[in-house]
Amino acid sequence: MLQTIIAYLFMIGSFSTYAGEMMTHSFIGYKQLEEAAMENNAFRKIEVSGGKGTYTVTGEARSSSGELFYLVEDGHIEFISEKKLAAKGKFPSWSTIKLDINIPEEKFPESGTIVLYLYERNNEGKLINALPVILEKVQQADN
Repeated sequence: MLQTIIAYLFMIGSFSTYAGEMMTHSFIGYKQLEEAAMENNAFRKIEVSGGKGTYTVTGEARSSSGELFYLVEDGHIEFISEKKLAAKGKFPSWSTIKLDINIPEEKFPESGTIVLYLYERNNEGKLINALPVILEKVQQADN
């Protein structure tokens, strides 16, 4: 089921800053995305705490390719460009991960969904095992 949803997200949707490498589908509800996308072959047991631009993400990871990456965006603005993620284990062993993510107040959006993308790259540099994780849904305050 998870592989089907992830494949669906990548096949149909709106392009992110990676122009086709990562996509989200606006017809799948956020709750479904959150439930389905909490683990895959490279990441599992992902939990998010915090808010208003300051988040802590914990979980477990393993890399079949030797390297793990992440970035943070809202579909329009890239808050954190691609960075390597420190993971101690290599496939098939799982190791714990912890990310502290800070979005500066001046960059924090008035509305939108802030998404962390966890992923690997294969030998050709293409994304594999991408896992979108919603950090926060920001709604514009009523005036």
